[in-house]
Amino acid sequence: MKNEFKQTILLYWALLAGQIIFALVVVFMTKSNTDAALSWPSGSFPGVIGPVVVLAGLMGARTVNQMNMKNAPENAPLPEKVSHFRKSVIMRSALIEGCNLFMVVLTLLDANLFWILCFAAGILGFWFFKPTLEEFSENYKLTYQDLQEIQR
Repeated sequence: MKNEFKQTILLYWALLAGQIIFALVVVFMTKSNTDAALSWPSGSFPGVIGPVVVLAGLMGARTVNQMNMKNAPENAPLPEKVSHFRKSVIMRSALIEGCNLFMVVLTLLDANLFWILCFAAGILGFWFFKPTLEEFSENYKLTYQDLQEIQR
């Protein structure tokens, strides 16, 4: 069980690293463009898209996570708990990552670093949903034996 739980944590870090590396490449490409700027997107509506998409992703991830935790198998065997936790982490991470990558693509298409600020807010939200052993233990009511098995 220790390996399966650690793989879930590793998956989270890989998703985070992938987003950040992609954003850094796009920022480098955008900054090499002499017309790149950090400004409010032209028109009033486009500038609202970024924050709304990021907030929707964060709220969606929170809602999905709460729904999954209501269905958390508290009395199930440990492998089932770890599997459910992994699915929950993947779903909430995918929701936020999709919104973050949308912001990075907008940066690339618009050559405006405003979208990277929205991406940064999304990364902070992604960090907030970082899976931990404490969260797993609380949500799935792990016994002392379960914790020992994961930490071995």
